[in-house]
Parts: sequence; structure tokens; C-alpha cells
Amino acid sequence: MWNNKLEKRLESLQKIRYIELYECKISKGINDEIVSRIAIELGFSLPEELISFYKEMNGVDISWSFKKDNDEEISGSILILPLKEAIFGYDGHIESAQYENAFEDVLWNEFYSNKKIKELKQHRLFESIVGDSSFITFKLVDECVQMFYVYEEKIKPLQVSLTDYLELIIEYAGTGNIREYLISKRWEQKIRKDKELNFIAGHLG
Repeated sequence: MWNNKLEKRLESLQKIRYIELYECKISKGINDEIVSRIAIELGFSLPEELISFYKEMNGVDISWSFKKDNDEEISGSILILPLKEAIFGYDGHIESAQYENAFEDVLWNEFYSNKKIKELKQHRLFESIVGDSSFITFKLVDECVQMFYVYEEKIKPLQVSLTDYLELIIEYAGTGNIREYLISKRWEQKIRKDKELNFIAGHLG
């Protein structure tokens, strides 16, 4: 499902005149052995919503830009971490000892308040936002995935599920302010009013 959706979006992107596609990598999905190893190390199983995505693609690295006739530039990116890195940190070692502090100096540092550090230690890093020091994270709560937009000490819950997030990011090819809009309860209205998103949606079909 996700592979097909993303491949179709990439095909549509490449048909836009003057598009510059800088990165285009979709990693092969994980197998059941990796899923089992992670579950054993964590002591619990990851939600099916998360696993089903990673079984189709274990990370995405896409970035592009496009200049309109008036020289205005529109750009977008999707940079989703492989599952082992998303759970255990950038070195990707499946070790529970690394779980709590996996993203120290990425999501937080020693200067953050204890309250913020305690909260961010529960977050896993789903997506890095290219050209910005912000991230999309997720937290596992009651066997469900909760999505967040994290910028320095600001932690904002997304108003959409993981599945809806993926649908929107693929639909708009990671364009512009799409992620920031998703922290608002009026995200649908904000997206409809955004000229860049409307322009890209019109060209992608």
C-alpha cells in the first residue's frame, strides 16, 4: 500500500517541468525476524500500525525543489528513519540499555528542563525535517502510536494518526509547512489555504 502510493507520487513529481530531485531512496521493508528481536529487547510488541508501515519500507529519503515561473521556489522532503534507528538511536543497535537515552543531544540536551527531558525520553524519532532543527516523533501509549512535532523544547501533539500522517506527507510530497499545520485542530483549513500545497497538489494530481 505505502510503497505503491509513494512510487506514484515520485512518478508524478518527476513529470513536473524543472523539478530537481536531490534524494530518492526507499529502503526495503523489515522482516519478521527484526520485528521479533525488537519486541524481545523492548519487552513488548510494537503497534501493528507502525510495523505494517515498516514492513513495506524501512526508511525513506526523498528531497526535491522546484522553481515556479516567477522564480519562487517550492521544496519538500520526506526523511523517515529506519525502524532500528527510530527506536534505539542512530547507531541502530538493538539494545534496551540504549532505549531511554537514544536521542540525547538530538531531541534534548543537558540545558533542557527536567520535565522536558523526562517527556522526550519517551519519544522515538520518526522523521527528521530537512533544513530545520525539528522532528516528527512518536510515543507508544496504551499500545497506540501518538505523533508529535518537536522543535527544541516545544512538544506539540499532531492532530492526526500515524496512518493519516503518512497519507498526507505522501499526498503533498513533504512540501513546505504541511507538518506544522498538523498540530492545529484546524489543520484541514490551513492546508486548503496554503498556496504552495495547493500548487503541488494540482501538479501531482
